[in-house]
Amino acid sequence: MEYSQSQWILTFFIYCVCGWIWECLYVSVKEHRWVNRGFLHGPWLPIYGSGAILVLFLTLPLRECPVLVFAVGMVGATLLEYLTGAVMERIFQMRYWDYSNLPINVNGYICLPVSMAWGGFSVILIMILHPPVERIVCSVWGWAAELIATCLTVLFVTDCVSSIRAALDMRGLLTRLGEQREALREMEEHLNAVLEQINIRSEAFRRQMAELGDVILEKKEEYQQEKHIQQLRRKKRVLEALRRRRDQKSAVLSLLAKKTDTAMTEIMLRTGEAASEQERRYWSSLAQSVTQFRRTIGRAEAELEDRRDREYQTAIAILKRNPGAVSKQHKNALEELKEMKQ
Repeated sequence: MEYSQSQWILTFFIYCVCGWIWECLYVSVKEHRWVNRGFLHGPWLPIYGSGAILVLFLTLPLRECPVLVFAVGMVGATLLEYLTGAVMERIFQMRYWDYSNLPINVNGYICLPVSMAWGGFSVILIMILHPPVERIVCSVWGWAAELIATCLTVLFVTDCVSSIRAALDMRGLLTRLGEQREALREMEEHLNAVLEQINIRSEAFRRQMAELGDVILEKKEEYQQEKHIQQLRRKKRVLEALRRRRDQKSAVLSLLAKKTDTAMTEIMLRTGEAASEQERRYWSSLAQSVTQFRRTIGRAEAELEDRRDREYQTAIAILKRNPGAVSKQHKNALEELKEMKQ
């Protein structure tokens, strides 16, 4: 039979909600906790609604032949899943589902077992689920169907805009976390290279450098092996984890700054003791390099102070809804966030 536009929209939302219920139950059982599944905040998963509409459009004329329904539904839903996964990863630099550990997969977006499941769902949809859904949708009066469809569409679009903004913010956060991690590594390498250029003659200076190096290593180990406070409530636990990580990174930066200041003192001493103009120019050039490095540390400290907790909480909420999310571009930063959500 022919469906009106509002009836197609209602059908779409019904299957979005059914898909959300299925995913929430499946993932919640798997994770042993309640998971509000999906990219969006509302109780709907558009990939299920889109998949159902696509399968209905392709297979309703074939409803008398279950084998064709299985084959066509499997191919159509698989292509939709691949396209959706590839586009979302391209935009948000994060994969919200990953089949890389399943057999016969294509780039982790699709795999044979899930594709066969889509075929089975297509048969169940056409033969069992859709007839009662069709009766419900067709029983809604014309003006009522249009009103309900309009209200749901407005809510859905609002949710999409909010969720896309949050996902883009998370992409920016992952990028900054990766850049900060790399910047810390480069800072230490640069400082070590500068110190190698200084012919250290003072036993006290060597001892001071070694002590600072031990403290930095200790702080880095604390940062990497941090244990979360399990007794606190979820929101307080996240905020506490954020505060502790900020404090630990700040301590590492502070110690790098002290190490830099100590090296600068030694360089100034060597400059004053230089026997030739060429030697003085060498130490002056090295002093300029260390000064620039000290400013870099200062900027990193300022950026650390400006970090917004709300941005982190939003990102962690997205990960809670998508526990299987992965990212090739921001693997280490994503793992850092996943540790905080536990």
